[in-house]
Amino acid sequence: MVRSLLLTIAMLLIGASVAWSQNTVLTGNVTDGKEALIGATVKVLRGSDFVRGTITDFNGDYRIQLDPGTYDVEYSYTGFAAQRISGVRVLVGQITTQNVTMSTSTVLDEVVVVAYKVPLIEQDKTSSGQTLTSEQIKNLPTRSVNTIVATTVGASSIDGGDVNIKGARSNGTDYYVDGIRVSGGVPPVQDFEQLQVITSGLGAEIGDVTGGIVSGITKGPASEYHGFLDVENSNGLDDFGYLLATGNISGPIIRKKLADGKSRTVLGFRISGQYTQRDEDDPPALPVYRAKESVLRNLEAHPLRRIGNSLVAGGQLLTNDSVDVLTARPYQRATNLDLNGKIDLRISSAIDVSLTGTYTDSRNLVDGGGALNEPGWWLLNAQNNPTDYDNTYRGNFRFRHRLGNTEADNKNSSKKVSISNANYTLQFAYERNQSRTFDPRHEDRLFDYGYVGKFDYDIVPIFAPNDSGIWVHQDYFERFYRYTPGTQNPVLENYNEFAIKEDVTNSPFPAILTYQAVNGDFSDITQDVWGGMYSNIGV
Repeated sequence: MVRSLLLTIAMLLIGASVAWSQNTVLTGNVTDGKEALIGATVKVLRGSDFVRGTITDFNGDYRIQLDPGTYDVEYSYTGFAAQRISGVRVLVGQITTQNVTMSTSTVLDEVVVVAYKVPLIEQDKTSSGQTLTSEQIKNLPTRSVNTIVATTVGASSIDGGDVNIKGARSNGTDYYVDGIRVSGGVPPVQDFEQLQVITSGLGAEIGDVTGGIVSGITKGPASEYHGFLDVENSNGLDDFGYLLATGNISGPIIRKKLADGKSRTVLGFRISGQYTQRDEDDPPALPVYRAKESVLRNLEAHPLRRIGNSLVAGGQLLTNDSVDVLTARPYQRATNLDLNGKIDLRISSAIDVSLTGTYTDSRNLVDGGGALNEPGWWLLNAQNNPTDYDNTYRGNFRFRHRLGNTEADNKNSSKKVSISNANYTLQFAYERNQSRTFDPRHEDRLFDYGYVGKFDYDIVPIFAPNDSGIWVHQDYFERFYRYTPGTQNPVLENYNEFAIKEDVTNSPFPAILTYQAVNGDFSDITQDVWGGMYSNIGV
């Protein structure tokens, strides 16, 4: 009764878990070339660490559930030379088959080392896509996850942007990290042990997908202390100011010695970080025109020009000599900081716990004019570019329990347990994403943006005769006297060059005719240059 209750509770917890279960298995058959070898020992090693082990059954078959990664697998049997297959790639969500034929030996303690060969055909694969290991990722000429994903047939990405799979929209591509669906950014490529892209043939465990799946398994602690630092820099060499700094450190905290003299990591850690800075985050293909600084200062002081009885924006009078021709847009700096940490605890040979944490901080100066007005924003007003701020906090906790004996050294394990190759996993995650966009000077103080100043004006009615010759009220105009700028944007005071009229009572041209200001808002000529083609300075 108690056992049934515990099993029921465990199944409910598993059902509540949001994790996408990864059926990652190493299996195979051990023979002497003619007959199956019963009770042959199979050990899975990562570096010098013993990971898992088992013995073959009555048919010489074995089956070990593992985390995705690259391992060395050692096979031994009394009277036969031990054989080690190095570099066995166990791919995420797949069954990796490794059959072995043992040979007799007259030399004690001889170990035959054989290199792993990647099979031409993956026997159990029913989906389309590809799986890349950390070694393959390292050899690719890119550091962008989306660009790497785009190397898969059926997936596409423009300049490392959003990924489209099989023609679906980018929001149809779902991302998973360590079995958990995520909505924020994924870790840098250096943190992935494997990266899987599924473009079609999705399994029943995945739902609510209209495009495809990008699933990454992050690296765990190394068996020995390991550190890495890499810096790439183009500052001073071009106009784009690219800087990439990547580093990580990994290793054991607590190790345990085994009966055979070897040891394994009980508690290990991995910490990694990446910082990216780009002065130009999207280099243009064509030259960029930007008004010279002296011209900009003059336009700030004299934003309007009088031509006859009309006012025009000063930017309409620019010439070729007023601009600089640039290869990169100004005020486009983007920075990204990614920090990742992972702790693995092996409580026993059957129980392990993993805790992963992620923090990302992204700051990106963006064009404030909108998609249709971006070129016009560059010319006169790039110095007022707002900043996009994005932050992601993510935590992932996994508890895994393997049922049955997991040690390969116990030859009588088959007599002690009735369950083998079974496990359950409890996995829980927390994620929080924050996105904000504002001017770095005013931040989220909304009234610093909105109060442009005080307008003093009269509302003057306009009378005209109707069809019957009777004079009636037809309309009105605002007779503008003066403008007092706000304290947050003092440059706007320069519009008073034409706006201030102390006494317009006897003026043949009331101020409303020389400067349009309606209900406390400036007219279009103060906002746009050449009918909206370019944003005026100070917007």
